[in-house]
Amino acid sequence: LPSDWLALNNDSLTISASGGTSAPVVELLTGHLDAVTDVAWSEGAFMLLTVSADSTAIVWDARRRVKVRQAALQHQPCVVRFLPLNNNYFVVGMTTSATLRVFNLSTGMLVKKVKVKHPVTAIEIPDPSATATLSQCIFTGDAKGQLTAYTVNINAESSLLKVSATDLK
Repeated sequence: LPSDWLALNNDSLTISASGGTSAPVVELLTGHLDAVTDVAWSEGAFMLLTVSADSTAIVWDARRRVKVRQAALQHQPCVVRFLPLNNNYFVVGMTTSATLRVFNLSTGMLVKKVKVKHPVTAIEIPDPSATATLSQCIFTGDAKGQLTAYTVNINAESSLLKVSATDLK
């Protein structure tokens, strides 16, 4: 996909070419039953990941513009990001439960659930190319205005080992 494409959130997912507010619709991806709350692109923009108020995550093949997998999240998500160290994992912040959840993209299954103090409303994951370690920082913002840094460690077999938190003041 061209780097200047823009994904817009609404009840379905509209992909528009950038260029102002009157950008033409390039593709309409349908699959969610309620409002799309966040969109994340994989490294290289080959996969698109969406979460919705219908409590699902959908992985899209951005090149073929088709749904690859749908995962039931069991709670309403707010934000989603691919885990850059291994794009086979994605991280979801939930609005209706105070959890940060890590899912396996290939299976759609939950692999790690981390209890947090307040519902997660924002997630940012810095580019891992700046470090040569097998750990990745995840920064979250929550409903009470707190910023927390999580460290995710992945072993050589790419299975999730540990998620630990540090409150930032």
